[in-house]
Amino acid sequence: ISLFGVLGLWQSLRADKTHPISQTNVKVSSTILILIGLGSVGLHGTMHWIFQSSDELPMIYVVLSSLYNLAEIDAPRGRAMHPWLAPVMIATAVANTAFYYVFQQLYWVFILTFATLAIVNTFWIAYLAFSVSHRNPHTMNMFWAGTVSFLLVGVGSWVLDMLLCHQGVLEASNAYFYGATPHVLWHFAAGFGAYCTSLFPVCCRCEALGVPFSVDF
Repeated sequence: ISLFGVLGLWQSLRADKTHPISQTNVKVSSTILILIGLGSVGLHGTMHWIFQSSDELPMIYVVLSSLYNLAEIDAPRGRAMHPWLAPVMIATAVANTAFYYVFQQLYWVFILTFATLAIVNTFWIAYLAFSVSHRNPHTMNMFWAGTVSFLLVGVGSWVLDMLLCHQGVLEASNAYFYGATPHVLWHFAAGFGAYCTSLFPVCCRCEALGVPFSVDF
């Protein structure tokens, strides 16, 4: 997961030298993605609550970051279209962090919070992808790559692992896949999906500003 963030951060730093559009939003999303990966390593390596929060809270932060990027797609160059939005998102992240620690023992609270934000984010991205003004094939490729990776492969693997872990999935994983449960696939697919989600608004913004671009996989 962290490597996807490192790739996004490295590419955005390279783009600063040649690209006419600010890469700050990609840097923020990529940095958060790195933190998710590091927190996940700590959680799965220790099963300690502090690392659980280091894994789960950045998942909420990265979706908030994505929502901000989507809202600022049509902003003029050099200034935000909603100057009040960044402080609001930061305040929301702080409030959500406090809320998380109060109800940390109730896992469903985190799931509900993250799922709600992720669903809003997904529908917003889908709206932009299929709207009249955003039909560049590169943008659509990024949309489908992220959506299929996160929703179908990632979420599907997570649900399968959660519901059927002790009904044969764990045994099959140990017997045939060297212990690689569907949860492992969830991490890869979710990381790649988040990576695509951080680049999708960049594609849309290029379209909005009339800047030629391409996407290489």
